[in-house]
Amino acid sequence: MDDYDSYDPSESQVNCTVLYLDQCTSWNKCRQTCLKTGATSYRWFHDGCCECVGEHCINYGINESRCRMCPEPGSDDEDED
Repeated sequence: MDDYDSYDPSESQVNCTVLYLDQCTSWNKCRQTCLKTGATSYRWFHDGCCECVGEHCINYGINESRCRMCPEPGSDDEDED
């Protein structure tokens, strides 16, 4: 049997590359920055976090805000004592 006959495309592994901006940003700045990096799509979270998504990612990459410095410290809605 030839190796090519047993090839299953669902078993091939492709890297999904995502890039998170450290700082909070506006939706428009997120879009512009991601386009400049060559990302094929982007996701802007309501806390201001921006995720640039590579072409091999399914469903826009990771559905979670993971920016290091966003939301900015002190911007949470915790009650004060």
